[in-house]
Amino acid sequence: MRFLILLFFVCLIASLPACSTESKLATAKVKGNLLFNGTPFVSKHNSSLTVKFIPIVEEGQPFDTFIANVNREDGSFVVVGRAEGGIPVGKYRVSIDQMVMNMPPEVEAMNRRFSPEVSRIIRWITGDETIQIDLAKAEGQ
Repeated sequence: MRFLILLFFVCLIASLPACSTESKLATAKVKGNLLFNGTPFVSKHNSSLTVKFIPIVEEGQPFDTFIANVNREDGSFVVVGRAEGGIPVGKYRVSIDQMVMNMPPEVEAMNRRFSPEVSRIIRWITGDETIQIDLAKAEGQ
């Protein structure tokens, strides 16, 4: 009887998938710059600025949103992902949001234009890279 129990556990352990780095998703650390007509974007309103990378996945599929660390002084940002391990490679919609007291109409308009639902800034992230997002252009190109 003990032999059968031991045999059962040996077979159970042998059937478990092996751990390997190949089964993990590839990730990337993304750096970038927010621009406006080719020059660094710095808010005139001393606002806080949020840049989000939202994976474009099939409807109903779960996903994580990744928020960039933004330098308000020069418009640069870094997306380091969970536990600074990077974000999964893939296709992302990028949203931009400014928060400011007594929000001026131009800031409200920019927030609507680059909201998570309608932003036309789409980027393929394939590895560690630096990207430029020009807010004066429709797709941030």
